[in-house]
Amino acid sequence: HGAAEQRSARSAAAAVSLTSAEAALKLLQEGNSRWVSGTAVASRIPKAMAETAPFCAVIGCADLRTPVEQIFDSMPGEIFVLRNAGNTITHAKGSMVTSLEFCTCKLMTKLILIL
Repeated sequence: HGAAEQRSARSAAAAVSLTSAEAALKLLQEGNSRWVSGTAVASRIPKAMAETAPFCAVIGCADLRTPVEQIFDSMPGEIFVLRNAGNTITHAKGSMVTSLEFCTCKLMTKLILIL
């Protein structure tokens, strides 16, 4: 099987059967391993991605120079990316807490990862 076929199968499996934080973390680890080894296959956005909810949220620092999706070999939309200065999370109005609540309650993501 080619890399594109493997990528398509992984995306389909993630959309259908992702039910735990452990499964979400495993997808991130696998994608990161492909990125580190130079074998990443995320190169274009499939039409089906528009209907897929993110499998996790990642909070990264505002000055992170590499796209989070690239680090984990994920397609845009597969990861709910939040960035701010210093990776701080406060309860202030308009804070990241509201975005995380939306991500976990409405989009039903199972994992929040802080880089």
